[in-house]
Amino acid sequence: MRKVCVSVILLLGMNLAAGAQCPNGIPSGSTPICKIVIIVKENRTFDHYFGLFPGVRGANSGKLPSGSAIALRHAPDRVRDMGHGWADANKAINGGLMNQFDQVSMGNYKGDHMTYSQLWEQDIPNYWSYARHFVLADNFFSSMRGPSFPNHLLTVSPLNNNTISIPRAKNYNATRWGCDSFPGTTVQYLKPDGTIGNEFPCFNYTTIIDLLEERGISWHYYAPGVDQAGYVWSALDAFSQVRNTALWSKVLPWS
Repeated sequence: MRKVCVSVILLLGMNLAAGAQCPNGIPSGSTPICKIVIIVKENRTFDHYFGLFPGVRGANSGKLPSGSAIALRHAPDRVRDMGHGWADANKAINGGLMNQFDQVSMGNYKGDHMTYSQLWEQDIPNYWSYARHFVLADNFFSSMRGPSFPNHLLTVSPLNNNTISIPRAKNYNATRWGCDSFPGTTVQYLKPDGTIGNEFPCFNYTTIIDLLEERGISWHYYAPGVDQAGYVWSALDAFSQVRNTALWSKVLPWS
């Protein structure tokens, strides 16, 4: 098991013959790709989804603190909520030894070693089909060793992201993690001098959306709606140039 607390990002491209036109009439130019779909899955590792995929740098076993190896068992369709926070990740990584996955919270309940498990092709046939027909990156790692919010920001912008926590409010749970957060909501960020500050979780640095808009390339972003389950992970909510403009109309319900 090589990765902890990361998102699995699937890149799907619509391929055309060289010189052909995309359905929207835009010439494909020097690349046969005219449409890209990005699917972000949270709290799953590459080896959990694709460790058994033919030809990849996968894994079917993992190291234990004792130094011995354990075969990765067949994961159930639904796994319990095991530790996937910063402290859990560092415990599992164990300074690079990668041998304490069972030491995370609820990682080994009554000897089931659920953190040492993986899915089979028949469990996720569509994802394996995507991998066969499009792109599968077997050396993909988390952008930062941190929680959901900053990592989701990195799916749309790698620039100037120095946040290190999820948004919090003093007297209630923060159910909005972006520009429409309730007053008093803050997120921690790392200052240049290494100290930690707090700021409102609404930013305006460059995102992939800005680059697409500059080049006249169409896009849509699909996510849960306001205050629905999962809305906190709608990353574009945290960028004022999208959330507070007409561009927000291109953020559509995912179901």
